[in-house]
Amino acid sequence: MYFKTPVFLLVLLTGAPIYAQTTDSTSLSVVADDTGGATRKSKTKAALLSLLVPGLGQTYAGASGRARIFFVTEGVTWAGFTMLRTYGGWRADDYRVYAADHAGVTLAGQDDTFFRNIGAFSSNEVFNFQQQLIQGSRARLYTGTHTWAWDAETSRKAYLDIRQSSRRADTRSVYLIGFALVTRIVSAIDAVRGIDTRGASTSSFHLFFPPNGAVWLTAGVAF
Repeated sequence: MYFKTPVFLLVLLTGAPIYAQTTDSTSLSVVADDTGGATRKSKTKAALLSLLVPGLGQTYAGASGRARIFFVTEGVTWAGFTMLRTYGGWRADDYRVYAADHAGVTLAGQDDTFFRNIGAFSSNEVFNFQQQLIQGSRARLYTGTHTWAWDAETSRKAYLDIRQSSRRADTRSVYLIGFALVTRIVSAIDAVRGIDTRGASTSSFHLFFPPNGAVWLTAGVAF
């Protein structure tokens, strides 16, 4: 069977208000209020701690409510990264096996360019013909073990769907690395401001995965 469905398990340790909403797309919203003040401490240390692990700077500053939101966000981010990488790997295995079954592909020794090209052409003969028309004698042709011929156009399209789902998962996992970096910057700024600020504040994050494969992120700290 070529299609696997991963099981997602997210355990959120609560202690501050957390709000999440799930629709046809995937989204995560986290909000935390903190009314505790912080004593005068080192801004540099607070920033460095937050850059190391989001939330540590808030803990150092005495803002336990905001620390929790950053800890939860960090945990969910890396859980999501692991989940997407695992799923992308499953789907990569699926499209390779599918190509072997429906296009006669020899899997050993093939690179990503080969797997991209077999999704664009019905056979290596069609690919070779096009390349000879465009590049003439300089054309690099697929021969020997680098050949394929799809048993049906529907099979080629199904292969593309599986491959695209694998690449989409990998791309989103890269976005989550960027999200982790943004979280560190926001946490560092928040921790430094927390050194100077007393009174209530609110931190919020929203991570949204629309169906088109994009990733939207909003993050904010209100004092």
